[in-house]
Amino acid sequence: AAIALLLPDERERVARFHFERDRRLHLCARALLRRSLSACASDVAPTAWRFAAARENGRPEIAAPDSPLRYSVSHTQGLALVAVTLARDVGADAERIPAEVPADVVERAFTEAERAALDAAAARGRAERFATIWTMKEAYAKALGLGLALDLERIGFDLSPPRLAAGGDGRSWHFECMAPTPEHRAAVCAHADGGVLRVSVGSLPALGSPAAQAVRGS
Repeated sequence: AAIALLLPDERERVARFHFERDRRLHLCARALLRRSLSACASDVAPTAWRFAAARENGRPEIAAPDSPLRYSVSHTQGLALVAVTLARDVGADAERIPAEVPADVVERAFTEAERAALDAAAARGRAERFATIWTMKEAYAKALGLGLALDLERIGFDLSPPRLAAGGDGRSWHFECMAPTPEHRAAVCAHADGGVLRVSVGSLPALGSPAAQAVRGS
């Protein structure tokens, strides 16, 4: 059912993955993207979306049909995440909580304040906090369209509430942090320009269910 939603070039990319788990995860992410966009634009079938090739470190874009929607996709072991906005820059990231906090990543990509907060947290809380901050950094980088070009060590975040605390204008960006499963953390960053955003979070029905058939046929 998921493969039926994809274009031939997307199916070829799925087939090139060496491991079956990676093929299935990429397939689910692409199908989820198409269904999520159609859930926000009910007059467009999931198979009708066309995507422009993203420039290096650039944001992906919709090539057709003409639409004000913007999106960001992320997937990690066991989870695929799609964020869709109406005419706002957006970035999304999902990560599996690591068994141990990777010291090298903290050293090169976390601010002094973030490192201090990690050191003060309990062992389990430290891994969860690391995953949350890391998803916020990745989501912010995607929303900016900078990817790996962003100096993450200069970009700092607070978690209560989730916000950009250093390295940028915190009033211009809205963050949503989520725990979609006990093993995962996720974040979405959207341009707010000092305003208030209405954000909804949910799961689409499984492919092949009656609800999914309705979305696919819309």
